[in-house]
Amino acid sequence: MPAPESARVIAVVVTFNRLALLSRLVERLRGLGRLDAILVIDNASTDGTGGWLETHSARAGVPLRHRSLPTNRGGAGGFHDGLAWALDEGADLVWLMDDDGLPDEDCLTSLLATPGYDFWGPLVVDQEDPDRLVFPIRLPGGTRTVRSLAEVRAAASGGVIKDVVIPFNGVLVTKELVDRIGLPREEFFIWGDDVEFLWRAQESGARCATVVDRAGAAPQRGRTRHQDDAWSHHLQPQPQRPEALLHGAQQPGEPA
Repeated sequence: MPAPESARVIAVVVTFNRLALLSRLVERLRGLGRLDAILVIDNASTDGTGGWLETHSARAGVPLRHRSLPTNRGGAGGFHDGLAWALDEGADLVWLMDDDGLPDEDCLTSLLATPGYDFWGPLVVDQEDPDRLVFPIRLPGGTRTVRSLAEVRAAASGGVIKDVVIPFNGVLVTKELVDRIGLPREEFFIWGDDVEFLWRAQESGARCATVVDRAGAAPQRGRTRHQDDAWSHHLQPQPQRPEALLHGAQQPGEPA
């Protein structure tokens, strides 16, 4: 991969019927000069998202492009298509995120200044209580789980927690890793795709980390892609293999 300062970095956002949150996020991303492009996958929204994206794609600044899918294929389908699209556009690094997140203004700069990883990202904090983690983290090598900003920063070494990453909430993934392990599995629809992608990354020997001095804010309530299950964010071998998750995967067309 090219050096971070010369790498082509493309953001991929997956959205469905949350135009107010999407517009807030896009405005934040367009203020980050380091991005080469913003790609939005619209999961067949019915709230005017498509029209808003058409209008705002013509604005100057970081290029904003979108694809409106004919049916809602969930986060899994959205990230599957979005990541493939970014690589087709020549991305060296892809910055993946849901529409309800809001990265710190210097989040990307900080991540790029933490080289040596294949799959890494920021903490995710509660937008109503920024000292609280939306996704608690089980620390590597034991059973301790941290739930606050102070706890996780105290547990970090050199500003990172290695072997832990929280997809797909502002994480960077390298083209080389995707070339090795493939895309997120779209058949998961909205549940388990992130964990399964993590397991494939781990099994491939990917270098993963969470950078604790930067964060993205997200709502604590109403989350559908994750629960308070810290085990799912810890890259240790899990007793349940990815194939088992398929039996509980939500099917396309079912309500999110």
